[in-house]
Amino acid sequence: MYYPLLNKRLLFRDKCFLVKYEDDPIQNQAQSWNAKVLRVSKSKRHLDRIAHDEFWSVLSSWNEPESVSTV
Repeated sequence: MYYPLLNKRLLFRDKCFLVKYEDDPIQNQAQSWNAKVLRVSKSKRHLDRIAHDEFWSVLSSWNEPESVSTV
């Protein structure tokens, strides 16, 4: 699915996620995005927890400050 009105600067400044089924290919325009691809299965829904945990792990590490100085 392509969103022509999507601000491309957003995809490089902010952390983005692309959730897709594991057997679907990534479209060409999505390959250039700064997005973390999370794959889920259509038939093994009990494995969604892996994508869930990966989402929160990546988001929390991205959201941490680069360096904390104690003065």
